[in-house]
Amino acid sequence: MARKTQKRKKTGTTPAQSGAQSRRTTLRQIVTVGIGGAVLVGGGGVFAMDFRKKLQEQDLSVIGQGVPVVLQIHDPQCSSCAALQRQTRRALKSFDGGEITYRVANIQTADGAARQRREALPTVTLALFDGDGERVHVIEGVTPAEDLVHAFRQHLNLPAS
Repeated sequence: MARKTQKRKKTGTTPAQSGAQSRRTTLRQIVTVGIGGAVLVGGGGVFAMDFRKKLQEQDLSVIGQGVPVVLQIHDPQCSSCAALQRQTRRALKSFDGGEITYRVANIQTADGAARQRREALPTVTLALFDGDGERVHVIEGVTPAEDLVHAFRQHLNLPAS
């Protein structure tokens, strides 16, 4: 007796059509997930540095500790306060890190509100303190960065540039 062999029929489907992933598709997904993860980690790092910087800016204990301080009386919900903060930060880029310190008295915190009451200053205001903690100058309102650089240079007794 002869054995009959059955021939297999070709179904005409490719691995992609049958639900199996190709190696190329799998590698593409791995790369996409890797890039996405790197973006998330990088974004988290930037967020953490920004958060740390904002916490440091709210430490008002440095006033009177030997370094001149620019103190902003700030309401985070005020657009004019935000504009003054942008201009102040832009102006401070013209100075070395140790020459002058920038601090923010956020009036929505207990320390910031207490400092605002002590100084009797409105929001959208910069108060310039000498190294001994004495207030020597006040700048009110949104002021262009160029004007702030000039005021800060005068405050530090530096020649005009």
